[in-house]
Amino acid sequence: MADVASADERVASDPATDPEVLAAIAQHRPDLRVFVARNPSAYPELVTWLATFGDAAVGAAVAARTPAPGVAPSVRAAPRGWALGAVVLVVAAGFVAHWMMTGNMRGRVSAATTTISVGRNPSAVAVDGVTHTAYVLNGTAGTVSVIGTRSNVVTGELAVGESPEHVAIDTVAHTAYVDDTSGQKVWVVNTRTNKVTRTIRAGCCSQSVAVDSQAHAAYVTESDRTVSVIDTTSSKMTGSISVPDHSGSLAVDLVAHTAYLTNSQDDTVSVIGRRSTRVSRTISLGSHGQVGAGSKGLAVDGAAHTAYVTNRDDNTVSVIDTRSNTVTQEISVGALPGSVAVDGAAHIVYVVNFGDGTVSVIDTRSHHVTRTIAVGRAPCSVAVDPVAHPAYVVNRDDGTVSVVSPE
Repeated sequence: MADVASADERVASDPATDPEVLAAIAQHRPDLRVFVARNPSAYPELVTWLATFGDAAVGAAVAARTPAPGVAPSVRAAPRGWALGAVVLVVAAGFVAHWMMTGNMRGRVSAATTTISVGRNPSAVAVDGVTHTAYVLNGTAGTVSVIGTRSNVVTGELAVGESPEHVAIDTVAHTAYVDDTSGQKVWVVNTRTNKVTRTIRAGCCSQSVAVDSQAHAAYVTESDRTVSVIDTTSSKMTGSISVPDHSGSLAVDLVAHTAYLTNSQDDTVSVIGRRSTRVSRTISLGSHGQVGAGSKGLAVDGAAHTAYVTNRDDNTVSVIDTRSNTVTQEISVGALPGSVAVDGAAHIVYVVNFGDGTVSVIDTRSHHVTRTIAVGRAPCSVAVDPVAHPAYVVNRDDGTVSVVSPE
């Protein structure tokens, strides 16, 4: 597949560009979406998905679409799941309207659609929508279970040290980064071959890892209250940034190329700018006071300029406007919320509630909980497939992964 990071207007506009490359460009290159929307070979489901962003230029390109002579947009196979995502947007909107009118803050109660058995004590999950693969870390087993997201079947297992705890994926470079807290290493996995390609020396007891594909940077929190920065092109540590706490979660705004880190001990959020060597700002939380007791999970919707922080002691989610860096709202969810993930295209936030074995589904436009989904025991991590749109939830005590449909 072509290098999405180096793609330009010509590649995004060329009718001969492979549909999967167009999908990857649309997902990871907001600056090129208008050219994908104009491309006569962009298949209908991809065009429908592009229209959901509300971008005026992209909307105009979608409205003006006419196939070029001799071009059949649907001849080549499209990545599976886009049609489902388009239908889900319509169905989810209907449910949101209904539950907003009834005022039910837990929304509709339902169950996960599929359960997948993985290894012992799974701790984290990440999804590569382009290669249709999910990676689940099995903490005490020292392995990664590889799941094919089209079939939701475990297709393989990788050995990655002693205690893998966190994983992040660079979908542009087709690379997964797995931190091994006991072995003090970051394992680099090629997501096309599902093989370990190298290891990078890291500090002890890392707490989180995140990747900015376009900036070619990976961030890893260390126990000495620093965030290590890895150059993903060379797989070398290039520096470290002092932070107030080492126990929080990391997330990256892929539009602004800014990293965010929750500081659990003082309930704040640190902001790290692109190519910065220090924390550029500690978010001012305004009239809401602190982010919330026991802040832990963090996810960023770059296109909507919004971050979501879970407060496990308050059973709430704080909503942060990343343009003003202020808390604008708090949302009540389930017991002991932890991990959180955003599907920006589907306008959905998934919050894992460790204390009651559920997932709260939040509509990002209304910031209301529209569904509460029963999953397994001790759910601890969630990740979204940005192409097909289901969420994958790790259940630590069951040794399973629950698949949650966005509908």
